[in-house]
Amino acid sequence: MIKDHKVSNMNGAIEYILQSDSTWKHRKEFQRDEDHLKNLLIKCESYWIGKRQSEGVDIEDAYKCQWCDYKHICTWREDKQNEFSRKKRRFN
Repeated sequence: MIKDHKVSNMNGAIEYILQSDSTWKHRKEFQRDEDHLKNLLIKCESYWIGKRQSEGVDIEDAYKCQWCDYKHICTWREDKQNEFSRKKRRFN
């Protein structure tokens, strides 16, 4: 599957385009690391084919949860809320 895939172009780019009116804002080009990309794809594939559980984001990125389609069933988010409540009770 993924591990046999060859990356044909070693350059990558991210373009920032406004969703509201499709205005192009910025393009950032970068050198891709084929090994890193393959490892990332293998990790993603293992989730999608049911070989590993989902993982929460770093706590610094938890603000992204407000836009997630799965926030209402997310066990990571629930665990973090419970952890925060326990810590808050300890300090009060």
